[in-house]
Amino acid sequence: MGADVGFESIDDENLAVVAQVGAANLLASSIDAVRRDEIAGTIAGDDTILVICRSEEGAAEVERALLALAEPGALPEN
Repeated sequence: MGADVGFESIDDENLAVVAQVGAANLLASSIDAVRRDEIAGTIAGDDTILVICRSEEGAAEVERALLALAEPGALPEN
């Protein structure tokens, strides 16, 4: 994924994921297939995914997990 994926918090419970043109459907399908309890579902366009989370805490966990997959080593040690 790397530089081809970006993240933005839309509000406390929803995330926007920006992917390469044409890749959003495949990536959203992969996110749905993981079946994380924090995720209610996804909606994908051509290059953007709306990740709908069940809670603010869940959205933070999902954003952290996706960032770790997209950019290994980018997360600070906590």
